[in-house]
Amino acid sequence: MSDATSAPHHSALLQQLSGHFGGLSPSQLLEALETSTPGRVSPLEYLDLCMSGQILAREIGLRPGQMGVIVNGRIIGPLPAGAFSEVDFPPLIVYERDRRVTPIITALKEAQFATESLDRSSYADLISTAASVIAAVQVPDPTAEGLFNIPMRPRQRQYRHLDSKHSKIAHGKEDTALFHFAFVVDPLSEAAQKLGGLLKWLSTLETVYLEVYMIADQTREELPLKRFYRSLVRPHLIFNEAGDEVPPMVGFKNLPEEPIYTLAMDVPASWLARPRESEYDLDNIHLASLSGSERITGVKALFDLDFLVIEGHARDTSTGSPPRGLQLQLISHDMTPIADTLVVENLGYLQFKAKPGVFQLDIKKGRGEDVFVTESVGNAGWESPPVESEAGAEVTLTSFEGLTLYPRFKRQQGQADTDVLRPPRENFFSSAVQKVVQAVTSWIRPPEVIEEADINIFTVASGHLYERFASIMILSVMKNTNSTVKFWFIENFLSPSFLEFIPHLAEEYNFQYELVTYKWPSWLRSQREKQRVIWGYKILFLDVLFPMDLKKVIFVDADQIVRTDLQELVDLDLHGAPYGYTPMGDDNADMEGFRFWKTGYWKDYLKGRPYHISALYVIDLVKFRQLAAGFSLDKNWLWCETWCSKDRLDQAKTIDLCQNPLTKEPKLSRARQIPEWSKYDGEIAGFARRLVKEGKIGSSALSAEVDALAGEKPKKGTGTTDDSAAPVEGETTASSSPVHAEL
Repeated sequence: MSDATSAPHHSALLQQLSGHFGGLSPSQLLEALETSTPGRVSPLEYLDLCMSGQILAREIGLRPGQMGVIVNGRIIGPLPAGAFSEVDFPPLIVYERDRRVTPIITALKEAQFATESLDRSSYADLISTAASVIAAVQVPDPTAEGLFNIPMRPRQRQYRHLDSKHSKIAHGKEDTALFHFAFVVDPLSEAAQKLGGLLKWLSTLETVYLEVYMIADQTREELPLKRFYRSLVRPHLIFNEAGDEVPPMVGFKNLPEEPIYTLAMDVPASWLARPRESEYDLDNIHLASLSGSERITGVKALFDLDFLVIEGHARDTSTGSPPRGLQLQLISHDMTPIADTLVVENLGYLQFKAKPGVFQLDIKKGRGEDVFVTESVGNAGWESPPVESEAGAEVTLTSFEGLTLYPRFKRQQGQADTDVLRPPRENFFSSAVQKVVQAVTSWIRPPEVIEEADINIFTVASGHLYERFASIMILSVMKNTNSTVKFWFIENFLSPSFLEFIPHLAEEYNFQYELVTYKWPSWLRSQREKQRVIWGYKILFLDVLFPMDLKKVIFVDADQIVRTDLQELVDLDLHGAPYGYTPMGDDNADMEGFRFWKTGYWKDYLKGRPYHISALYVIDLVKFRQLAAGFSLDKNWLWCETWCSKDRLDQAKTIDLCQNPLTKEPKLSRARQIPEWSKYDGEIAGFARRLVKEGKIGSSALSAEVDALAGEKPKKGTGTTDDSAAPVEGETTASSSPVHAEL
């Protein structure tokens, strides 16, 4: 027999509906049913009974024509017509008694629960409630239903068959513990390091019994540990002598001093956290370089949890496929949009960043409203109720676990085959009517004017040295244009020092800036090396990284020098392409042996077409979201010594400090050969020193000499470009630099 059960809220619903029967006992109810005379039920009573039945059927998921059986607070069904009759009740009662009622009675007796004072009705109520609660534990949370949920499996203890004589650690009292935890781990894995803090905390609880089985990988040829983890799991609050709570913190002690460390937080997938305060370059911590006083105080950093992530997977109910390109927004209680995004084709994925609160999910004004209408915001799982129900269109973010939505959208009448990313085809009449409507609407309620800068530039910088490079790049842009400029920084990688410095730099040189962020999607394979993460952010998320209203943006590597007005690149006709990249330099004969794209995989893939570099490119975001083909920029838009001929240096519109695998020349040496670079560097350093002197910023990192900043980094290519010659994290160059480790 099927053992299907209902969600926990059904028991509460049944209890509420029982109020319609007043305080009748079971015997009184039977007597009333036996002695009742047909025709004595008033119309209002009959209507009340029918409405109660409809509410019950709807809440337990029964549709018209379906039937189900409620037993001990559980719903068995829906059942097809004729599948259950009166002859099925006796075996159901036996099944329920043997499988549920008897074990519960036994458990209540063992727990010495006082049941003697209960009458028959109260006792039956207790057993029914307990059976319902126990059954509900096996039912997945309906709000968690979705694409990636794994069906619940019965608990098994197969790990106890392992040969654990010398590899098992046990803690606690197995016979009396309420909770049993078992972990099977490779002691040399990162997973084992992460579990350390949790295991230590669990070991402090008297109600817990722990078993840890350590099974090492015998095939390892080297130790895989290149990261160190510390967990912040407190068994209790800690107070100082004054009675104040001691803030939670973690520390790393006795670390090897020679490696270059990166300090970061390993946080849940739903957290957007970043360092708020630190005087140190957290991407390049070299303990051997610390002074005596710094060794005493240590390298300190304070992290903030800025936002939680609301993600989701949208679907078009007419086709079951994602509504690719549909623009959505979160709206606060006062109807103010706080975030917007776009549904991507991969799994219909969408993402917002938000702080705890109650919001509404809505289709952003524009083309999407003409094609789709919201059927459900998906706030209660895969089969969430429609927006017309009590659930409505509200999205409630109340947990540090974030929130996953499964919104459904249905097409407007006549839009069955319409692509939301394609502009509508207009005939003369419809176009004229639309213009008249727009004119009248704008006269009645003028549209909100959002001023957009003439030039929009985004860049990625990580570490104090590359933040200095980024400041110099900004200065070179502003020195060569009279247009308004707005810089977009990916906040994920910026240091507290730069975040403190950038508002003053923007005021001094009259440009706008905005910080954007995006959480690496939980379903997308994560990258371990920070360099590859940075590459991902500058390439993979362009359609969702910026506000939907932004039309065109230029990416400029942090370590570039701009020599021309980038307004020219904004105005450049891309001939309908969504983006334009610069071809890789191909006229420096000395580097022919390093041009990897001319052999092997890349040669076969390109088939004679040019290989492009992503150190500078322009994106038409409107076209990009429609996924058209690319466009090649003129080669003079990007020059670097490694790949390009020195004969056309004077024609270069931007210069990139790419690594040279032939000479292995440090980037600073290369930079100082560019006449204006040292001038810009001195101007930035002088401005930062003035801010420190005036007390406007507290950090002296950006005012330091650039040589000091470079001295904190290993002498290898760990910048923000995708130079093929740059060694990856963990490799060293001929200069025998220290390795890079992570905390």
